Amino acid sequence: MSRRTLALVGIGLAAGFLSGVLGIGGGIVIVPLLVALVAYAPKRAMSTSLAAILFTAVAAAASHAQAGNVDWSYAALIGLPAVKEGLIPSLALHRLPRLVGLARARELILLGENISAREAERLNVVNRVVPAAEFPEAVETMVKRLLALPATTVRASKRLTGLAFDLDRDPFRERMNAAFEPMLDSPEHKAAMAAFRQERASRPESS
Repeated sequence: MSRRTLALVGIGLAAGFLSGVLGIGGGIVIVPLLVALVAYAPKRAMSTSLAAILFTAVAAAASHAQAGNVDWSYAALIGLPAVKEGLIPSLALHRLPRLVGLARARELILLGENISAREAERLNVVNRVVPAAEFPEAVETMVKRLLALPATTVRASKRLTGLAFDLDRDPFRERMNAAFEPMLDSPEHKAAMAAFRQERASRPESS
């Protein structure tokens, strides 16, 4: 096992331990350690941390919700209190106007008031809201659907949709083509096309 792999494994174990035992956010641990030990650029370290904690955070939230440990009166509220705290809300300044429009984004950012989950769904801030009782099942279903997909294409699609906020059309097309071309010869694509042809051949011919 290489030194780099050992460092990554150690970072993951440290983040998991501190998050689970002490309640310290995994990103607080993962990002600086990736920069210091693996020489990741800060942006890459942050993105890697977000990807790493996605499934564990969802799974943990679902488990606590099933056990009745989640206070939905607070968990179902969304807000940006940074301005009230003498700060600015980071990349929300860049992305929120693209999601909800400039006027509504300014209101949410400047006032820092919480909005309900349903209102966030209506504004396209979140993509889906489900009743609290259905949350664990909805999370489990979504995770299973995501894990059933080819990991390579899921990662590339997630990365590229994030870049859609930051790149103009032509630079984005270059990134998209660079990611797309190798996939044409990938085992996942060939298997998917073989399954499609087999399913199509098994259909009864229409008269």
